[in-house]
Amino acid sequence: MKTLKTPLFLEARAAGFFVKKECENKFLQEMKKYKDKIKLFKTKDLIDDNFFGPKTDKLNMLGEYIAIVKNDYEHFLFQENNTRFKGHHTGLTKKEMVLPLIMIKNK
Repeated sequence: MKTLKTPLFLEARAAGFFVKKECENKFLQEMKKYKDKIKLFKTKDLIDDNFFGPKTDKLNMLGEYIAIVKNDYEHFLFQENNTRFKGHHTGLTKKEMVLPLIMIKNK
């Protein structure tokens, strides 16, 4: 995508985007092609909603937009030189969002 400052980052099912300022409208138009497959968020909105916990200056490394895939089958492979990751849990399926919590009481 020529609208980006950097290659995609984060994970194969949750991608972060640093968008060239002059290309933001074109980027949003391009992303509409994937509206059935992804949910696109403004990173600032997620930060303001405390999605990542307490606000820190490190959150500016997440890019201007974050997209999360909606189903089991999709990966962000629409950019050249992207490879498939294994073992990540960042989609919006129930299987990925519900993880067991194992607690051990130390005597």
